[in-house]
Amino acid sequence: KKSAIGSGFTIDSSGLFATNYHVVSDLVIEPKRYRLEYVAHNGATGPLTLRDIDVVHDLAIVSSDPVHAACFSLNTAPLKKGSRIYSIGNPLDLGMTIIEGTYSGFIERSLYEKIHFSGSLNPGMSGGPAIDARGSVIGVNVSTAGQEISFLVPAAHLKALMSAVMARKRADTVDFTKRIEQQLYDNQKRYMNDLLGREWKQDTLGRVLVPREMGSIFKCWGESRNDSEMLYTVSSVYCANDDDIYLSTELTTGSIEFNYHWYETGRLGPRRFYRMLQDQFFNSGAPNGAGRKVLDKPQCATRFVTIDGSRCKTTFCSWRYKKYPLLHDVVLKVAFVDKRNQSMIVDLTLLGVSRESAVAFCKKFMGALRWLDS
Repeated sequence: KKSAIGSGFTIDSSGLFATNYHVVSDLVIEPKRYRLEYVAHNGATGPLTLRDIDVVHDLAIVSSDPVHAACFSLNTAPLKKGSRIYSIGNPLDLGMTIIEGTYSGFIERSLYEKIHFSGSLNPGMSGGPAIDARGSVIGVNVSTAGQEISFLVPAAHLKALMSAVMARKRADTVDFTKRIEQQLYDNQKRYMNDLLGREWKQDTLGRVLVPREMGSIFKCWGESRNDSEMLYTVSSVYCANDDDIYLSTELTTGSIEFNYHWYETGRLGPRRFYRMLQDQFFNSGAPNGAGRKVLDKPQCATRFVTIDGSRCKTTFCSWRYKKYPLLHDVVLKVAFVDKRNQSMIVDLTLLGVSRESAVAFCKKFMGALRWLDS
């Protein structure tokens, strides 16, 4: 019986097909439990062999035997915004469908190149081709945000993966666990080095100077709670990127989030205010919801430190990935604790990073915090 369905298309007359990694991820994670098959336009079926993957860009290449001579060509040249393009796939397993839409350029403020397709992609179309007016593939269907806002992986990334596959012998095998670990490690090293090499702009919340603009990939929003029945007020700012990497139904990685919570009271005494801060400053579970099956037990350290003359309580927790031990999920919490009626609690979450990158980022992050005395 089917456990997952997606779309794919021929990219070489030797029998190579392109699709999304997330379409075949069950096979990658549990190869003894699943098998991969294609259903052709005429209803014919056959087995497929997974040849290689690119988890960062959500791509996979599979092959069939016998080969299928007809194949798509790839177009890696940029199109003009507003160009008509056509997405092909199997939405909701209803049969192959063509969706007309508009090429709206590349998504801004993202770690990865993604094409904005103004058209409706639906489940089952993942991995299908998006073609230009000449019939060449300009991207691969990957996801949708609804309301005719959809996304494509540029054909250039598929071309790179295809070249790697064709450079090897057909009989060569790939250790996909090691492949995923190395791709994720190299990717986090690239973007973490870029973030660490930037000059971070700062902003003020309450009486604390905090890093805000570390790079264009982050989006921030805020809220304030000032209920007359509350014994304290809190103003919060939440910042995160939108660049999750799907690994399995149990594990998504690659995101960065940092939150600031400014607390102030005129009604609580110092002891009650400190106790309230303690209640807010607690050790939570794994930040991405992953369980013990995919993550080791957390390694945590809590201590009091001085940041630019202010006394702070800090907790640093790290969860190592069981299958990909080069990678960790990391949470840093910082609370300013030496003021009678004011404080800030800071939460920083890094998913899927090396411990070295995490420590370097946390040090720079903490070094950018400043309490502003009047």
